[in-house]
Amino acid sequence: MFGLISIPREATLKSRLPLKNGKIQACTFDYWETIVEEKEKGAARIEKISRELLGLPIFSGLSKEKLLKAIEDRWLAVTTLLSTQPFEVPLQTFLEGLFRDLGRDPDTGVLEELISLISGKVHEQTVVIEGAVEFLSFLKEKGIKVGLISNTQLPRALVEESMEKSGLLPYFDSLVLSSEVSWRKPYPEIFKEGLKRLKVRPENTLHFGDSYYYDVEGAKRTGIFPIQVLASRFHPPFEGEVAITDWQAAKLLFLRLWG
Repeated sequence: MFGLISIPREATLKSRLPLKNGKIQACTFDYWETIVEEKEKGAARIEKISRELLGLPIFSGLSKEKLLKAIEDRWLAVTTLLSTQPFEVPLQTFLEGLFRDLGRDPDTGVLEELISLISGKVHEQTVVIEGAVEFLSFLKEKGIKVGLISNTQLPRALVEESMEKSGLLPYFDSLVLSSEVSWRKPYPEIFKEGLKRLKVRPENTLHFGDSYYYDVEGAKRTGIFPIQVLASRFHPPFEGEVAITDWQAAKLLFLRLWG
C-alpha cells in the first residue's frame, strides 16, 4: 500500500474536514512511530537497556532476570495506572518506584545519571522516518506553524537533545510533552496546550499521529482535524477516516486540499 489517502463514504467525522483552500495555520505531530520509529520494541528493547543498567553500582548484586522481572512488574503497575487516569508517570517517578521494589535508595545524582543513560539508549535505537524531515521543511516554507504533542516519560531537556541530534528540533515552534504538562493524550487538555503555545485555533489546525485512540480521537475531542499516520513499520491498524502511509502522501494531501 503506497501513499494511502482515504475518506470512507460511511465514515462520520466528529470534526469537520477543513474546507478546500481553507486557512491551515498550524500542524501538530505525535513523535513516536509518527516522526521517529524504534529499531526494536517491547521485550528486546527492555532487555538491551536492562543489560546496560546492570553495570551501574546501584544495581550491584542483581541478576539480569531479577532486574528484568522488577522492570516488567513496575511497567505493568504504571500502565494499569495510566489506563485509569489522564496524567503521565515521568521516568523519574517510574525509577523511584522500581528502586522501592528492589529495596534500593539512590540519591538524586544517581537518578539523574540513570535518566540520562536511559534517554541516550532510547535515542540510539530510534531513527527518523523517511520523508518526515522533507514534509516538516515543506510546512515551514509555506509559513505553517509546527508543534509536537507527545506522550513521553522522558524529561523535556533530553527530548530536545535527542531531537537536536536527529536534526528535527529546528522545525518545531513548540514542544508539548506529557512529562512536562502532566496531561496525556487523548485528553483534550494536552492538545489545548499545544494550540495555546502556537496561538492558533483548532479549526485552523491539523494533527498527525499514528494512534487512533491517542491521536485521532484525542484531536477530535479538541476540534482539531486528525490524519492517521501509518508510515512506521510498527504502525497500528487503519482506523481513522483519513490516513497516509508515507510522508509524500501528506504533502500531496496538503497541496490538494489546502495548498
